[in-house]
Amino acid sequence: MNSNDILDMVGDAKGTYVWDAQNIRSGSVPATKKKVSAKRTLLIAAMIALMLLLVGCTIAYVQGWFVTFFANKSEAPLSDSQIELIEENEQQINEAVSQNGWTVELRSALMDNNKAYIIIGITAPEGVDLEPEVVDDVMIERFSPGNDSLASDMDRPPAIVQYPKGVMPSSMQMSWQEDGDGKDNTKNYVMVIEPNIAASSIDPFGANAQWKIHIENIVRTYDDEEYKQELLNTKYKGDYGVMFTHEETQKMKQQEVLVEGIWDFTVTFTKENPVHDKGELLKSPINTTVEIPWRYGEDLWNVADVRKDITVTSILLEPFSVKVSYEPIGQGWGWPNIYFDDGDLDHNDYVCASCILKDGSKITLHDWGNGGEGEERYKLLEPDSPLVLEEVQCIQMPDGTKINMDGTVEYAAKTSPPSAASNYLNNASTTDVYVYYADFDEDEVEDIAIWYDGAFRAVCLLDETGEAAKTFTFEDGVDVYQTYNQRAAAIKHEPNQIRMVETENDIEVIRYFQAEKDGLHLSVGVKYDPNGTEAKWFQSAADGSAPFDTSTESWRPISEEAYRRIVEDYQVMQYRLIPIT
Repeated sequence: MNSNDILDMVGDAKGTYVWDAQNIRSGSVPATKKKVSAKRTLLIAAMIALMLLLVGCTIAYVQGWFVTFFANKSEAPLSDSQIELIEENEQQINEAVSQNGWTVELRSALMDNNKAYIIIGITAPEGVDLEPEVVDDVMIERFSPGNDSLASDMDRPPAIVQYPKGVMPSSMQMSWQEDGDGKDNTKNYVMVIEPNIAASSIDPFGANAQWKIHIENIVRTYDDEEYKQELLNTKYKGDYGVMFTHEETQKMKQQEVLVEGIWDFTVTFTKENPVHDKGELLKSPINTTVEIPWRYGEDLWNVADVRKDITVTSILLEPFSVKVSYEPIGQGWGWPNIYFDDGDLDHNDYVCASCILKDGSKITLHDWGNGGEGEERYKLLEPDSPLVLEEVQCIQMPDGTKINMDGTVEYAAKTSPPSAASNYLNNASTTDVYVYYADFDEDEVEDIAIWYDGAFRAVCLLDETGEAAKTFTFEDGVDVYQTYNQRAAAIKHEPNQIRMVETENDIEVIRYFQAEKDGLHLSVGVKYDPNGTEAKWFQSAADGSAPFDTSTESWRPISEEAYRRIVEDYQVMQYRLIPIT
């Protein structure tokens, strides 16, 4: 007996009998009101419950795969309407192929007009543990298909996902997910596919598009910790911020073939797309200011080049994506980061916007990717959980601007500058002043850095009331960095750093500070002295536990490679400057 057999039996028993059985058991309908005896209806209900139990609640698992996926993604239970939307639009496939004791099943698919989700189920033999090992949020051991996830070349096996002819790739993500059965030897593999619709010659999700899923072998990958420690104790001994070479990283990532085999599937998206007439928000184009992180041939982090006005022509809501179309920016400009506003850019990293529902709850929209060709360019945003369009009130941008479902736009009012900035600027002679918001001292209260005349001139640490608890002033200006360190192939984000650069007699000193209310604490410092005889590259020996004091600072020599590795570890990430005058 399989799940389809059970569904057929349930269908034969539905109607009055099942309805009455449910109501009688709940007590909502007296047993005297019956077209058939209560005894018979209860017997039918018990029979159905027993059948479901005997197959291990197969139906529940089938219906719950995508529900579990989105609940884990949003870190919150889904609403009844969201679950209903998923169940109405999920395409059940349930095709399984077994090789050498391992079963791979193409379980189900879900899509809108912009992206699709595919769930692959993997069942290993009893006793095989497919649970990945995670240490400090880093996956150090996992299992995966042996072939590449996206693309292939002459030296690689064919890609897992093979796009139909005429469909242009854009982006794709893969992740492991619990399948809900409580077994260590079973897992789900979730593929999220976004084709470049504008550049495709056929409908990527139409009946003529056949997607191929090709899996070669299943492997276990893990870090060779012994080899890593050997490198840290020899080649990189005493170095700060180790960045392994490509060859070392490849050697560190060991791979064990768990099973050899080939699993092939074909997917054609046949489920009707959940398209709604009111998915389009804009009645007419709107102008907004966006961030553009780079431009061909220019300084990647030139603040003067990150802000630009664009024309947004469409904002289309789908259940699993929000597509923002805009007019081409111009020759040389890269893809923008969409942050809508009427002139003031918000400081909320990675979050592009929010979807506000009629009940007041919020669904966050994240930057997913870019697409388009020629005159059609778009940014795709991804909601944390499915959008039931009938329940959407508006899209709210980070600055508070709202685009309602009826097409009206409510622009956010400009806010006055924080009092700390106002106090500092009372005697300022410039009128071109910007504020950058960030939590410098990690006290969960956003602080401000004040930028004018081409540099940051002050950092104000704020208390919970918005008043300045500590202000650092820099007459010559400093850089403010949102930094990351890349160590052992894992990226670790660091707090906002203040970078000071001093140059005298060809000697260059670079220091990165963490701002605390008791003073500036040195995170790392390096020095290059071309005049040195025995050594030219140095690292500060200050440990950062106390406020920095130049009079007690000492230096130790390091290699040129270690020096460059430290400098490369601290890379400026994009910050948004908000005008306050």
